[in-house]
Amino acid sequence: MSPHKQRLLAEILEQPRCLEALLEGFPENFDGMRLPGAFTQKLISIGEGSSYNALKIAAPFIEQFTGLNTFTFDPESLDNKFDIAQSIDQPIKRLFERSFFLSVSQSGKTASILQIVEKLQEALGFSDGHAPMIPLTNNPEGTLATRYNNHFDLQVGTEQSIAATKSMTASMMALLLFGIRLGQKRSWLSRPLYADFVDTLREIPETLQLMLDDESFHEKLQAYSQGLCQTNQFVLLSKGILSSILPEVGLKLTETSRNIVWTDNTESFKHGRKVILYGVKGVRPNCLYVIPPNLSEAEAARLFNDIYSHFYVDDEQVFSTEGVFLTIFENSPAMPEAFKKALNIREANLLVLPEADGIASLFVGLVSFQLLAYYLALAKGEDPNNPALQKAVIR
Repeated sequence: MSPHKQRLLAEILEQPRCLEALLEGFPENFDGMRLPGAFTQKLISIGEGSSYNALKIAAPFIEQFTGLNTFTFDPESLDNKFDIAQSIDQPIKRLFERSFFLSVSQSGKTASILQIVEKLQEALGFSDGHAPMIPLTNNPEGTLATRYNNHFDLQVGTEQSIAATKSMTASMMALLLFGIRLGQKRSWLSRPLYADFVDTLREIPETLQLMLDDESFHEKLQAYSQGLCQTNQFVLLSKGILSSILPEVGLKLTETSRNIVWTDNTESFKHGRKVILYGVKGVRPNCLYVIPPNLSEAEAARLFNDIYSHFYVDDEQVFSTEGVFLTIFENSPAMPEAFKKALNIREANLLVLPEADGIASLFVGLVSFQLLAYYLALAKGEDPNNPALQKAVIR
């Protein structure tokens, strides 16, 4: 295999080391920074692509850690708010008073983010060097870092693959650490809770390393990817917090092997959206479910019933179950035999991930799917560093 095609794999494998480096510097890496003060009422986070996805995944946790309402926008959505405020002659400042901003950009030079931050700066009247904002980037020489100071460096090293992997998971980890540190300083997190969350995060690099070092796991992913080669259309579905990683999973599948991907949660998907199962031009999509770990008996029953209802109405089959794949954790609930039979779940279309729970399951799930996207591209004869796409090489 050419070194070019192995580049993405190499960067996926670097992730435990990158996360470990962030954790080794914690909490000191936040102690010299300007954090939101006592009068802050909300956090506004801004990003694009994988950076936006990292923010969406982390935002609910940050909100719980800090007690601050946390909102995530891409630059265009914020721009729309400016346009609406202008059209009804209302000052945009009202929407963002007592706000603190988080901007995530791997290059630190994302033009749309710089433009919207400049608009916010003009509306709120803050200066370059004293912006109520933390830019998280992988480039301390980038504009966001040098102009606005208060910069958090992700320190993952050069990322050359088009599909962001190590910078994505490092952004997630940095945002979670930010939330935990701020929650402690605001006395929102008790000492025991603070310690528990820190311990949980510190265990993640080792969990990922064990998974990535397991040759049999790579073999399972390669075998699993073979069954997904039949079509380039995917429906990705899950429940609870694992639903939040699916947009990023879809982005990886798109970037590495040009797939068409829809994502949703299992409950809402059955309300009309299952018409997608007809596929485009009659091609049935791969329907890939991620079964969360440690569900209660009642939660598991509802989840399996929701999945069943995607294909059956009043026990009459309305959609083909061909192309149904499941990803489960070692500690996911057992599938009822009747469910497995109804959906034709075989060994070949079942992928088992290592045991994980809560925040750890997000990292295990995401890194597993990064690898799957890589192996799927190879199985389809695609270049996982798709030359048709362009991405700034970072540092």
